[in-house]
Amino acid sequence: MEGNAAVFREKELRKYLKKMDPKGWEEADICLLTSQREGLRERIQIDVRAGKGTIAGNGEGALLLGIYRFLYHLGCRFIRPGEDGERIPRLRREEWTVICKEEADFPHRGAVIEGADSLEHVLDYIDWLPKIGMNSFFTQFTDFRLFFERYYSHIHNPGREPEEIDDFRYRQMEGKVYEHIRVRGLRHHAVGHGWTSECLGIPGRDWYPVDEEPSEELRGLLAQVDGKRGFFQRVPAETNLCYSNPAARKRLEDYVLRYLKEHPSVDYLHVWLADAPHSFCECEACRKKTPSDWYVVLLNELDERLTEEGLDTRIVFLLYYDLLWPPITERFRNKKRFTMMFAPITRSFESSFGEAGEASAGEYELNVTPIPGSIQEMLGLLRGWQRVFDGDSFDFDYYQGRAHYGDPGYMRISKVIDKDISALENIGLGGILSCQELRAFFPTALPDYVLGMRLWDSGKTYSEIREEYLRAAFGERWELCSAYLDGVSEGAPVDYWYHFCQGKDLEAAQRAAGIAERAEEFERRIREERLGGEDVCVRLSWFYLQYHAAYTRLWMRTVEARAKGEDGEAASRWEELTEYLCANERMLERAFDVYRLLDLGKTAGFGRAER
Repeated sequence: MEGNAAVFREKELRKYLKKMDPKGWEEADICLLTSQREGLRERIQIDVRAGKGTIAGNGEGALLLGIYRFLYHLGCRFIRPGEDGERIPRLRREEWTVICKEEADFPHRGAVIEGADSLEHVLDYIDWLPKIGMNSFFTQFTDFRLFFERYYSHIHNPGREPEEIDDFRYRQMEGKVYEHIRVRGLRHHAVGHGWTSECLGIPGRDWYPVDEEPSEELRGLLAQVDGKRGFFQRVPAETNLCYSNPAARKRLEDYVLRYLKEHPSVDYLHVWLADAPHSFCECEACRKKTPSDWYVVLLNELDERLTEEGLDTRIVFLLYYDLLWPPITERFRNKKRFTMMFAPITRSFESSFGEAGEASAGEYELNVTPIPGSIQEMLGLLRGWQRVFDGDSFDFDYYQGRAHYGDPGYMRISKVIDKDISALENIGLGGILSCQELRAFFPTALPDYVLGMRLWDSGKTYSEIREEYLRAAFGERWELCSAYLDGVSEGAPVDYWYHFCQGKDLEAAQRAAGIAERAEEFERRIREERLGGEDVCVRLSWFYLQYHAAYTRLWMRTVEARAKGEDGEAASRWEELTEYLCANERMLERAFDVYRLLDLGKTAGFGRAER
């Protein structure tokens, strides 16, 4: 266990001072000061001259950010999790001069656990977050063992022995995750999924169907859809309650209250409804209000109960699927309790918020109106919600949850992140939480780096951040890497990954073949020229890039075959890609979530995760 937060901060500072000046670091005299946190944005003040002075922050998390900003201004770069992802310059103590005042441009800057993760992957990622300016981590579900089970089961890789995660082991892992969040002063977001089943005593820790039927007692609390009350499409976590029924609302509110009392460290508790679209109750009583109106009724009742219990936890409500349409009659009674989360899960990442404009999605008809797929329609609905709720808010987005696999170079998705951040103030949102794989550094961690750096300092340009990152990651040959990754990103035919296109497209096939050839040549060049040098971080970056070039070649040959209409050849190519990734998973797993790619490949029509 890492223990006291103040002790942790002091140890962190000493660790990096010693790395910069192994001989003179002990002569430094830097005082760390905290003040009471006011507002949601961190403020830091650094006044260090020749290794002597102060670093101050308005809160414990802000102070740790101040330490990392001090190191940043001295040239330290943290390009991916782990010590081998750090570039720490050698600087004499006399050169340690930083004088600045900074304030975070956006209050919400963080990531959400997804994919398949080992405990070490999660802890390393949490440790990295404040080093790139982030302040939040979100543990989904009341019990997030699903993400550990995906990794330790090794369901996709027959070459690895599965490990069981029993309850005792999970609780130990959970405790270490919570401790890592706490000592870094990160804002802990929690749960979101599963409330509507967990409150009935039915596990809602995943999205798998079940064979059993609900008891008659519980059936009356569930949503009536197509004339039937039961588990929606047999999935408890995708089943809504009958929200016009006070007993159903009370069951959910009781469970939320119990959870909060058992988890006092949670700062932002996400109270979401069921996950499936068009799954709301159609009974006569529920039809008297829209789903969003019933949602506000429930949230107001929950606020009253939390207030009675003296709990000041922030409650996060979401705009998602049917709940994108704003309420018509109900209004929040205590806006300070709530944070609004815009979750445009059906968006495309071919354009950004700033390029989209707004459009009408039409009036909502219960479980009938199509869920909007365009950013324009979703932004129009967001404006409607903002007329009802003008409080704290952020964007919950999916840049590296799936879309990044369709952009092998990660350069296009990095630009979309940058443009989205540029548009945040105009669309009235206070930051971004990224629902994503925690191992998305293959070929680089540029998307994460752009997200953290731009949300902290929106005045910094994408070009500046990109060069800063690539120069630190790849050393003096960074421009060679940059040109290669740009070409890979610009040419990738993403529609085949998004499942937008499944037919023949010879132009797309030609582009995929061109990228495959380029990747093969680049892989050969890295190997023959022995790119990497002596620095551990730079050498590892080129190591990953060499393997990534081979992966890109195999991946684009798969897409090429699909675009030619050669489905049998595409299946063979996908199998070859799968075997390559499974054979090399141990070497690549800190940078790449192999499980997630292979699992999502099923949705995209390429293959199976289970083998």
